[in-house]
Amino acid sequence: QDTLATYDPGSGQLQVRTAPGGVALDLTGGSIAGTMGVRDGALQDLRSGLDNTAQQLILEVNQAYQGGYDLNNNTGGAFFTGTTAGDIAVQANLAQDPSLLQAAGQPNTPGDNQVALALAQLGNQAVGGLNNQTFAQGYNGLLGSLGSSLSTVNSQISDQQSVQNMLQTQRDSVHGVSLDEEMTSLLSFRSEERRDGK
Repeated sequence: QDTLATYDPGSGQLQVRTAPGGVALDLTGGSIAGTMGVRDGALQDLRSGLDNTAQQLILEVNQAYQGGYDLNNNTGGAFFTGTTAGDIAVQANLAQDPSLLQAAGQPNTPGDNQVALALAQLGNQAVGGLNNQTFAQGYNGLLGSLGSSLSTVNSQISDQQSVQNMLQTQRDSVHGVSLDEEMTSLLSFRSEERRDGK
């Protein structure tokens, strides 16, 4: 007899198939299908949105940062490494030695913070890669979309619970009829009929 097993068809997202038969299943209902639907829908949208926000942050910050100068007059370095929300990080050497921070707009100008100010102002600037929204607006939009998806799911669960309760009540009313009691009532009624007919 076949059982269920998960497998990766090469996309990195687990699917379900029979084992040992190996027949891929297209689940259309149940908790496994629901979990996979959330993974491939709302969570995938959130992941893609976070990755895009991180990519834009890396791009914008590094572009502004690369023209700056550190205390040793070095320029051209990157502030962030990585390409997605999963691997974005500050350059390790900056955390170890803050004198390498390219905050100045001109060489040989200790105390100059033109690039640091430009980086701070990025938070208030519309970014083309975020549909001309600021980073805060883009991030808040992602959270709002997730909240809306959760609200829709909660409404569907509530509706399903209401239908289930209604069906349970109807079932209980049908099952609440005792055949023995009904038979006794019927026999009693027939007895009365016979008596009245005599």
